[in-house]
Amino acid sequence: MPGPQQNALSAYLALIGLCVLWEGWFAPSSYAPQFWFFIKTGPLLALLYGLARGGVKSYLYGCLLILLYFSEGVVLSYVHAGAPWGWTGVRFFAAIEIVLTLAFFFSASWYVRQKGRDAHSPA
Repeated sequence: MPGPQQNALSAYLALIGLCVLWEGWFAPSSYAPQFWFFIKTGPLLALLYGLARGGVKSYLYGCLLILLYFSEGVVLSYVHAGAPWGWTGVRFFAAIEIVLTLAFFFSASWYVRQKGRDAHSPA
């Protein structure tokens, strides 16, 4: 059974993949799609090395960063409430973004708590 670090890292990688897929192909045409692509994936990629190595601070910063993506998913779901639920629609991607951010947040929080307990437990 995978532990909280593997769960968190999997959700994080899936969120990166979702951002690449959404901003690369399925996003409605905007002024500068490359700009939004780098704005959305850049911060996620910046923490990826620390997360892959299991750095507790990286997971803490990731929990803070992921709240921005959660907020974006909630706002997009609310703004496009009347839009259809097609698999290339905004609401579909927003729902997946919400699920992935919550999965990362709770798994990363569990991992950090577990590491904290291990560090402070008597040997």
